[in-house]
Amino acid sequence: MKILFILPRYHTNQYFWTKTLKEKGHEVFYLVAEKVPALENYALAEPTVVGHKPLPNWLQTVLRWYMNTFVGKVRDQFLSLPERQHLRQCLKDIKPDLVVIREVSYPLSFFSFLECKKLGIPAIRYTQYPLELPERWLTRLLKFLNIVPKISITPTRIKRGNRQNPDTGAYYVPLITDFPFDGASKHYAPYDVVRILFVGKFVSVRKNHLLLLDALNQVKSRLNFKLTMVGGDGNADPKYMALIKKHIELYSLADRVELQANVPHGEMGKLYLESDLFVLPSANEAFSISPIEAMNYAVPVIITDTNGAKHAVIDGENGYVVKTNDTADLVEKLLLSTKDTDTLAKMGQNAFLYHQKEHSPELMYECFMRAVYQATEN
Repeated sequence: MKILFILPRYHTNQYFWTKTLKEKGHEVFYLVAEKVPALENYALAEPTVVGHKPLPNWLQTVLRWYMNTFVGKVRDQFLSLPERQHLRQCLKDIKPDLVVIREVSYPLSFFSFLECKKLGIPAIRYTQYPLELPERWLTRLLKFLNIVPKISITPTRIKRGNRQNPDTGAYYVPLITDFPFDGASKHYAPYDVVRILFVGKFVSVRKNHLLLLDALNQVKSRLNFKLTMVGGDGNADPKYMALIKKHIELYSLADRVELQANVPHGEMGKLYLESDLFVLPSANEAFSISPIEAMNYAVPVIITDTNGAKHAVIDGENGYVVKTNDTADLVEKLLLSTKDTDTLAKMGQNAFLYHQKEHSPELMYECFMRAVYQATEN
């Protein structure tokens, strides 16, 4: 089967989906609105960029104001429209048996649905919206108008074990990783230093870099730690980067905190392998693949209750879910996770076992093909 994904960009969380589908004998293609080579891994599939035409300046001004006011940041992809002829030609050249299209609100997504409908190509919506929740009003309207397909997939769910929502036509398909790791080669807190890993773009304030530094400042007298913060800085806000560095200096953490930028996807494994605890206190994260990557390497994780990956974390067993923007709760869970090496090791091994069961290529393929069957048979 030829499977085409149409996305804003080729995120690294697609890498192991691509690997699994290709190993099962499928051909996989990508159309995107933009490429960001510093943050993407094209070893298995290099995406094709669909040409875009900018909107009139007056309309861009209105949209920028709206997004700044009500969304909190400007998404450039809403300031242009895809070139319909180029998009149509790409679809005709690839001749996909199935198209998986990200969300419904992106201009590229909306017009891709229309083109697929005209060409009679089965399509699935790919969202990161919780499986169990009723659909948003825009999605319901577009489904009513028969513009977007009824079947969707999502890696986000509220309750572990749920795989389908018959009311919305949504199917759970886990985001996965498949880094080679035997589960027994992990050594925790060598020299009694807990190695903490944080992965989040230095441009994104909602990743809560400062909150983590604040929490670690509060525990530094009780916990011997080394923090590594990893993030792409190609488009980082210089003022925000300066603020992060200022807090490190203010809290006297310079000898305990290391900042690393633009680490290639293929080199992340070494960082996870050399970490004892993964912490990402981000707010309103649709789904973060980095906690799943950490669990792949038997690293327990701490994430917030507004992270779409929270269903993968079982409190006290393979990590903790903390309240968003709650420094005190994060401090408490940091100390609980690191109270001794045995606790770290037990939680880490539990994280690895959970990953092998719930975020494996086999499960992803089973769930994905169930949705594909519904989309192509209806």
